[in-house]
Parts: sequence; structure tokens; C-alpha cells
Amino acid sequence: AANGRLLALFGICIALYFYTQRFILLTAITEVESILNGIRVQMADRIRRTDLEALEHLGRSEIFGVVARETQNISQAAATLVMALQATMMVIFSVAYLAILSKTAFFITVVVASVSITLHLRRLKALTAMLGEAQRKENEFLTLLTHLIEGFKEVRMRRSRSTDLFQDLREVSVSVQEIKTATGSEFS
Repeated sequence: AANGRLLALFGICIALYFYTQRFILLTAITEVESILNGIRVQMADRIRRTDLEALEHLGRSEIFGVVARETQNISQAAATLVMALQATMMVIFSVAYLAILSKTAFFITVVVASVSITLHLRRLKALTAMLGEAQRKENEFLTLLTHLIEGFKEVRMRRSRSTDLFQDLREVSVSVQEIKTATGSEFS
């Protein structure tokens, strides 16, 4: 009877955990998307009020790239952040429980985790630099794509210009692929 009751209690705890996890994730996503909507509208308003010289200096591809990429990154990070916070809480409570069970196991766990976190944070700096390079290359690709679209008539009329521009687009795209593949490989 006691085992059945413990099993039922365990099942209830698991169901409650999944329900609260889903609720928190949906709430976070809803709030983040609401904030991002405000940011997008605010950026569009700032662009609308900016003088032409400043816009031309930045370039369309840079503006499009930043707006699209950054809002997408924030949107994707929301779910990750919520899950990371939940995982952190789980680890804290698990380590506290481990300290109650065995002081030796607790100290070994803390030392191994500290070393692992330190190594991970060092590696993260290098990965951030690689991602920055990938973003610069993506902006370069968007600039070339903008040239293609804006100069479409010229590109269609001049075969050599079309070939050169397409070759540049291809090379930059391959560069983005290589950098992102290397970054993904290092991250994994």
C-alpha cells in the first residue's frame, strides 16, 4: 500500500513538473514575443525618423540583418533561458540533496562542476568570436543580395556582371556555411 501511494505521488509530481514547465515556457514565450513586437515597431519608427544619409551609411542589408537576426536570437533564447533556469534549480536542489547524503560526493561534484564551467566559459568566448565573424559574413551576403536586387536590370543585361556578382554571393555563402559548421562543431 505504501509503495502504491509513493508511486502515485511520484506520478503526480512528474505530471505537475511537466505542466508547470509548459506553463512557464508558454508564458515566457508570450512575454518575449510581446516585447519583441514593441522593439520591432520602435526600430521601424526610428528608421522612419532617421535622415537619409545615416540610413545610406548603414546600408539596407545591415539594417535588415540586424533587425531579423537579433529579434530571432532573442525569441529563440527565451525558451532556452527558461529551460536553463529550470535546470539550474534542479541542479541546485540535487546538489543540496547530495550534500545531505554524502559530503565527499558533494565536494567532488562541486570541484568537477567548477572546473567544467570554467573550461566551458573560456571556450564560449572563442565561439562568440566565431559567431561574430559569421554574422559579418551574413551581412556581406545580404549586401551582395541587395546589390543583385537593386541592380537587377543591369545584372540581366550584362552577363559578366551577373556572373561576377553570383560568384561573390556563392563564395560568401560558402564562407558563412564553413564558419557556422565549424562553430556548431566546436559547440557540440
